[in-house]
Amino acid sequence: MSIMPNGKQPDHQSFPQARRRYVVVTGSIGAGASTLAQALIDKLGWQGHLEGHVEEDNAFFADSYLDFPRWGFASQVHFLLASVHRHDALRSELARVDTALPDVIVEDRTPFEHSGAYLAANESLGRIPLREAQLLRDLTRVLERSYLVPDLLVFRQLTPAQARSRVAERDRPGEGVAGDELLEAIRQSFDGFVDRWKSSPKFIVPAEADVREPDTRDRLVGDIAAALDSATTSLG
Repeated sequence: MSIMPNGKQPDHQSFPQARRRYVVVTGSIGAGASTLAQALIDKLGWQGHLEGHVEEDNAFFADSYLDFPRWGFASQVHFLLASVHRHDALRSELARVDTALPDVIVEDRTPFEHSGAYLAANESLGRIPLREAQLLRDLTRVLERSYLVPDLLVFRQLTPAQARSRVAERDRPGEGVAGDELLEAIRQSFDGFVDRWKSSPKFIVPAEADVREPDTRDRLVGDIAAALDSATTSLG
């Protein structure tokens, strides 16, 4: 049975043994979680449940990078509530019984990272008032009951230099104004978030592994598939 980060067992989120499986690929800004998730979809035929254009879906996203004390709370609330809706849809997909469907769904983020990584990073830099941070944590504890825990958490590590170059390369609205201090705080918060993750097995992709290189990509895809099979076999 999956265990929530707070150590409680979400019995209402348990699935029967004959079920589709759920994998998360995550990482700090610019880590390439979506790129790796897409490789798993392309190579293994897994079903994607991908983030899309967050800067368009979240009306507060770009503003929160420009002025987090003013807009950060609203942006975080959006992410938390949007994740409830995403996981309602994900729950329905996982419950579908159809042999024509892929038996694995992959998502390129986990809602647990909103508080565990992003809020923690901004709080460490004093970019959000303490009472707002506490209110977000209280809200997170309630909404986390609706979030699904993956069968396998795949984490892409990232160096500070990679974070800077990839954020500049992808040029997502809002992220371009994030300074080195913020990018490093988020990167370190993700490392801590994954270190503390005990809710399901995890697979670590080292920073030097270039998913865009075909041989490396194919090896990683095979290793992740094997890790998922091992994780779900041990649960069974």
